[in-house]
This record gives sequence, structure tokens and C-alpha cells, in this order.
Amino acid sequence: MIWLGRVDLRLMETQLSGEQVFQRRQYDAMLLFNELLSGPALGYWQNIDTAVETFVGESDTMRVPEVTSLRELQLLENKRAIGQS
Repeated sequence: MIWLGRVDLRLMETQLSGEQVFQRRQYDAMLLFNELLSGPALGYWQNIDTAVETFVGESDTMRVPEVTSLRELQLLENKRAIGQS
């Protein structure tokens, strides 16, 4: 996940051994950025993102609106894991 090309948040990182490691601090930072970009700030970000996408092309990393979808999927999975529906 890269936010305007300035902050590279690697939620999963592959080590030289091939092992994939979850980066909790990166995940927490992603959630914080998502909270900061709620409400009117999200609209401003979307305007900037649209302009950048026009010149650079579609993003190849996770974008701010996708964080909410990821979080919802995680909550559903957690409920399934503990036997709730």
C-alpha cells in the first residue's frame, strides 16, 4: 500500500527464505491513515487520487477506500472463527 507514492506500507513482506511475515506496525499505520482520511478529508484525497490516476494510471497497490472493505472482511472472518454468524 502506497499513499500518494510517499509512504510504502508493506502489510505482508516476503523474506529471502520465502517466508511471509505480517507487519503489524504497518497494518496499524494503515488503520490510522484510514481514520484520518474519513469524512471531508476522504473527498479531498479522492480528488487528488483521481488527478494522479489521470496522469500516472491506475494504482497497483491498495487504496484508501479498500481499507474499509479489508476491515469488514476481517471482522467477518473473526466472527466465523469464533462461531458467530
